[in-house]
This record gives sequence, C-alpha cells and structure tokens, in this order.
Amino acid sequence: MLNSPSAAVRYEAAGTLVTLSSAPTAIKAAASCYIELVVKESDNNVKLIVLDRLIAMKDSPVYERVLQDLVMDILRVLGIILITRYFLEFLHIINNIIIVIIIYFQYIQ
Repeated sequence: MLNSPSAAVRYEAAGTLVTLSSAPTAIKAAASCYIELVVKESDNNVKLIVLDRLIAMKDSPVYERVLQDLVMDILRVLGIILITRYFLEFLHIINNIIIVIIIYFQYIQ
C-alpha cells in the first residue's frame, strides 16, 4: 500500500503503519513514504499536513533515531519548502506591484 499510485492511500498506509508498529523498519518505511509525498505532491496544503505527521514523529523519542537515518531525505523536503516559500513571496511581491499599477491607472484617469 505504501507504493500505491494514490497519494491518499500512501498517506493512510503510512499513518496506519506508524500507529500499529514501532519496529524501526516500519517507521522508516512510513517516514520515507511521508517524505516522498512531500517531495512529489504539488498541493501545498497536502505538504503541510504530511509535514505535521513528520514533526509528530520527530517529537517521539521512539522514532527520533529512525528519522536521524533519513536526514538527507528530510533535507530534500526542507529545500522544497524553502523554494516554495520564496516562490510564494515572489508572487506576493508581483501581486503588490500589480495593485500599485492598477491604482496608478485609476488615479490618472
């Protein structure tokens, strides 16, 4: 189920795996699935929901060691988040410029 083409199925399978097992291999598989979801999913809301799950896993001492083994993959996630954040800030700046242009043209008419 962790390899399903459906993102929702993979998300639920990873959550079920974390809930039912504390074996390091199961936790690593679930965390890897969450990381892949964040990397491949285009919807930012989905990314935030999955990141909440990863953060909850990090806060548990049982899962912390397993997550340390996935540091490089987690850094990939952080890179994507930073790029998304900068892109959103760029869009915000562009939006402000457009608003100024609209106000300017309304003023000169």
